[in-house]
Amino acid sequence: MGGFFNDLVARFDAVPPAVVVVLVLGIMVLETSVLVGLVVPGDVAVVFAAAVLPVRWAVLIAAVAFAGTLLGQSGGYLLGRTVGPAIRAGWLGRRIGPDRWRRAEELANGPAARAMVSTRFVAVLHSLVPIMAGCVGMGYARFLRITTLGAAVWAVLWTGVGVLARQAGLASGHPGLGLVFALLGLAVSAVIAHRVVRAERARAAAVQRGVITRSKEDVLR
Repeated sequence: MGGFFNDLVARFDAVPPAVVVVLVLGIMVLETSVLVGLVVPGDVAVVFAAAVLPVRWAVLIAAVAFAGTLLGQSGGYLLGRTVGPAIRAGWLGRRIGPDRWRRAEELANGPAARAMVSTRFVAVLHSLVPIMAGCVGMGYARFLRITTLGAAVWAVLWTGVGVLARQAGLASGHPGLGLVFALLGLAVSAVIAHRVVRAERARAAAVQRGVITRSKEDVLR
């Protein structure tokens, strides 16, 4: 197995680092705007890029991942604003379901919208949220503030996982093991992120329920 991963790293070493960075940028933009993230996870691209390129490229990888995420999510938002009704009435909208659309609308326009920060770490959902935010009429300035924080944390985290994996592989004397460590890092980080996201979504739902309850009480007074 070590030989296989060593050969894989050697193949990546033959690719100019600038090409790898441009590929990461392209994947980031596409995965969050045109639903490529349903097939090609962006976190895998970032972690592997950071694991195979020298450490001096780490800052650029993180910056590209951040910028690509913002561009892609802005594109997804614009897509939702321009063809939102068609998406909502079409096959994808029906698959999402009316209850999810309603909750998305309440989330986007309510006080619990900051919970969207954590959705960047959720597979599939992070590709749908920008489109749904545009569909339900969330203001772009608000959307951008929320997504900027999520993109920054996401980019730094996964770049860091890739760098640590690379350094661990080099320290072991088998650079190819860096990719193995990267896979392990992805798995462990994904589990942790999933639990954090679930806790945040539960807290946001509680906040939203509290707001609705208070609104009903105000009406009855």
